[in-house]
Amino acid sequence: MSLLELDSDLRAKSQGWCAAWGVAPLAHQAQIAYSTRQRTSLGRAHYEGERILLNAVLRDPALRPLLEEVLCHELAHLAARRLHGPGIRPHGKEWKALLRSAGHCARVTVPSAELPPIRSRRRRRRRVASGSISQVLLAKVFDGILRIAR
Repeated sequence: MSLLELDSDLRAKSQGWCAAWGVAPLAHQAQIAYSTRQRTSLGRAHYEGERILLNAVLRDPALRPLLEEVLCHELAHLAARRLHGPGIRPHGKEWKALLRSAGHCARVTVPSAELPPIRSRRRRRRRVASGSISQVLLAKVFDGILRIAR
C-alpha cells in the first residue's frame, strides 16, 4: 500500500512529519507495504526505491500507537538520508533529531511486553540417518591411488 492508502489519520500524520522535516514530497513518494515474512523486526526502510515494509502484526487495531511509532521511525530513516546523504548512521544523531521533532522517542528496540505474540518459523534441523550408508568414510590418497576406509 502507498501512503495514499493509509487511513486519513495516519496519512495526515505522515504528511505532517515529512513537512516538518523539510521533505514534504516524501509523504507521497514512499511506498509502504505490510509483510507477512518479516519475523525479526516491526519495520524496515529500504533506501533504494524509498520503500517501507511493516510487519503484518501491526494491522491489529490494538497496536495502533505502535504502528504510528514504527511508521514514523521508518519514514525518519528515509528523510534523514534525503536530508543528510548516505554517509549518516542509521540510528545516528540526525535520525534521532527527526524522531524527537515528530514527538516520538528515538528507540531502536521495543520491549517484548509491548508486542503481541509473533509466530516464528523455526527451521527444523535435519537428522542424519544412522546406518552403514551414513557412516563417515575416510579417503586418503597414497601414491596417486584413492583408498577409502570405513
